Amino acid sequence: MKLRKILFQEAIRSIALGWILFMSMSFLYRGGTVSLQLAWQIPLAFMGIAFVCFSLSRFLTGRDFMIHSAKGWLILEVLINVSLMMVVILGVSLGLEDSLLPYGIWPYAGAFVLVGLLTWGSYRTSRRYLDNGEDV
Repeated sequence: MKLRKILFQEAIRSIALGWILFMSMSFLYRGGTVSLQLAWQIPLAFMGIAFVCFSLSRFLTGRDFMIHSAKGWLILEVLINVSLMMVVILGVSLGLEDSLLPYGIWPYAGAFVLVGLLTWGSYRTSRRYLDNGEDV
């Protein structure tokens, strides 16, 4: 692959991961736990580290960091749901119930189920068409 294409793909991937982290940091900023400067610096540092690590792993191994198997989809679901639970637990522990839970726990339960359903569909598709038993 061309160097420019690899760097562009890894930049997009690191921006997406940084955006997800920034959205979770916004809860802590709105609750008054972290400053605005810290809410920006943590995702930016994570984006830089992710860009360097993913780019190096792609150059050294020659393989793209993607989910290729059914087991990979299950690992992704576990990571997303654990992250969601940690944000809620951390927010409740820090006393941010008013900003995190204005409608109760039901939006988070719905997100938990939605992630499970989407992962289940991806898992089944991967098992049926793509799974070769080697990649994660």
